[in-house]
Amino acid sequence: GFGVLSANSTSSLLMDYKAQQPEKYWELIETLFGGDHPIMNTVKIEMGNDRNTSTGPNAATMRSRDEYPNVQREPGFQLAADAQSVAHGEIHVSLLRWNRPAWVTSDADQYIWFKNTILAVYREY
Repeated sequence: GFGVLSANSTSSLLMDYKAQQPEKYWELIETLFGGDHPIMNTVKIEMGNDRNTSTGPNAATMRSRDEYPNVQREPGFQLAADAQSVAHGEIHVSLLRWNRPAWVTSDADQYIWFKNTILAVYREY
């Protein structure tokens, strides 16, 4: 299917739009993800790393190995939850990363970062 990419701080702007123009925001989300024949069914979310990317930094969900993931730092998760709330079917969500937070120095650390973040998103949304 077709989808949106939440990366390079773009969803932060969209969440500002949601706060300032909620009716228009929900109209957009309904147009993209709602109805019997949605335009899109996928949200791809960049895992932030607290470092600058091409257009701006995305916040990391975990800033140390032992920190509980703060998934509200990444607005892409809220976007995915909003999309699912209007969808008549399942929204497919995938994660990508351009770089890792400084504390992630091995594949095992990356596994912990992704796994703990995914579980926290499930609990939050």
